[in-house]
Amino acid sequence: MASEVVFTGYQDVTARAEQTPPVDEAERGINPGIVGGLVHPPPYAGAPPALATLAAGPIFGGFGQIQAGGSTSALPPALGFFCGGYEVVVYDRIHVIPTVLRLGNVLADQTREFDVWNAHRRASKTLSAIVEVDTTGLTLVEPLGSPPVVFAPLRLLDYSVIVSTSGPAVIDALYTFDFTSESPTLRVTGNRTIAFTFDPERPMTEALEWKTQVLESENGDERRIRLRELPRQIFNMRYLIVDDNERSQALNLLFNQAGRTFQIPMFQWRRPLLVDVIAGATVISVDTTDADFRESTASQQNLVILWRGPNDFEIAEVAVGGITSSTITLFLPLDSDHDAFDTIVVPMQAVVPRDPIEWAETPNNVVTISAGWLATEVVDLADLSSLDTLDGIPILDDLNFMDQTLDQSLRRKYHFFDSESGVFEILFGRTVPEYATIKGFQPQTDSAAWELRKILYGLHGKQQSFWLPTFRNDFQITSGIGAGDTLIEVEDAGYERFVDGAEPWAGIMIEKRDGTRFFRRIIGSTPEVGGVEEIEIDSPLGVAVAAVDVRRMSLLVRSRFNVDRIEIEHMQIGNLRVRIPVVGVKQ
Repeated sequence: MASEVVFTGYQDVTARAEQTPPVDEAERGINPGIVGGLVHPPPYAGAPPALATLAAGPIFGGFGQIQAGGSTSALPPALGFFCGGYEVVVYDRIHVIPTVLRLGNVLADQTREFDVWNAHRRASKTLSAIVEVDTTGLTLVEPLGSPPVVFAPLRLLDYSVIVSTSGPAVIDALYTFDFTSESPTLRVTGNRTIAFTFDPERPMTEALEWKTQVLESENGDERRIRLRELPRQIFNMRYLIVDDNERSQALNLLFNQAGRTFQIPMFQWRRPLLVDVIAGATVISVDTTDADFRESTASQQNLVILWRGPNDFEIAEVAVGGITSSTITLFLPLDSDHDAFDTIVVPMQAVVPRDPIEWAETPNNVVTISAGWLATEVVDLADLSSLDTLDGIPILDDLNFMDQTLDQSLRRKYHFFDSESGVFEILFGRTVPEYATIKGFQPQTDSAAWELRKILYGLHGKQQSFWLPTFRNDFQITSGIGAGDTLIEVEDAGYERFVDGAEPWAGIMIEKRDGTRFFRRIIGSTPEVGGVEEIEIDSPLGVAVAAVDVRRMSLLVRSRFNVDRIEIEHMQIGNLRVRIPVVGVKQ
């Protein structure tokens, strides 16, 4: 026999001569996609290794053929593996399909369907009981009434669960189908939510909260440990309500708020409805770019609201894969007509209220409600691909937004030892100073505001470092820079004596008057001679730059955010304002 044994066939064990006796089509009840709805391996996945290399397995030969020395014969007894087909996984057992119904956020009564299938090919099975656990607010619809119910071989029955908005805030129910020898289960999960559809005052504040542990040594080296994969997302909103009925509705909605999940519209991402839609439509036209519209998934249903006012709206569930740049496909048809003239489309987000919810009332019954909402479903928007990089580190080279003074500082973190009656002593907490400043952003368009969000998510609070130009003219250039030069002549500013490439002031941004920018590391400097010192950069610019064409040469500071809580002020659509403390770092 040849030394290499190769499989040349696979015998489908379901094709044996002895098959299940035929059953009536009415009892069979199997739709063409039933097998596709089950989780199972393919009948044969990839060629197995040579038999000589197989580890001990539980099944002996007889499930294929071998080719050896040009002849084909039955597989001799040998250790091997059994490649289970559909028969092993699907047949001769009871299935509940699917095994879990994930309802997501339940805002209205709804019905979800599932199947119970007797996949035994010869034996009838009797459902003797259905045991329910934590099913308050759920109603099981049984097609043939209460047990006992006889399932003929291969019989499938359609069941459904009616989910009511009345019941516990958290849905985690279990149905066990008792067939005596088998007990498959159906789990139903979700959250009963309340829609709070009032439009908040602007500006409103959104806080992103990361959690980072920073370990610092006295020479300024840091180790930063990210303790939270995604930030907490908190919205602080104020609602000004002047209508008596709306005031009562709002306060009544909030009255029993403890532990409940709310769905609130994210009006900062509202978009106009582009085309009128009529009742029964499942597709709406809306520009979804640069806004937090979310597709539904198999385990998470996301919502949008077609809104004209706090009492004139329709909430719809987004279909799986239902978001494009110009349309939203809905899971169910709309119940009402919607006119593009006065309808906006707003993504909704699941939140829980933070304690306390407060309100103030004026003598003429105008109420201002102040609510903090903690998002329960945060998505990862991190994307730094739009930023230039130096040594693989992103550069925040947009001009610093300054609506007030830009406070900056240097700290050595001194420890004073002073008895207040004699000489005091100083112990330096750091051998290099800590540089601190503020980074401000104020994007004015939807796309710029959305890009900023992706950058903030990508920097993870204190965790990720970046380069930050000072945007000062830190070096006064004295002569042009050649295409191959790595030494730049500047007026003496004491850089060589006091800094000389020390972190975090170890980079440079050269900006031309036409807006072109070059980013380089400073790897050294030469002493002052005749009022001029030279700055050495790590690589030439590649093009010649005349001194008159340079607008500024700014220090490029290796930095990180110095807070894990970043507050975003939403002024209007696409208009954000953010100010974040920053410190210099060495890595």
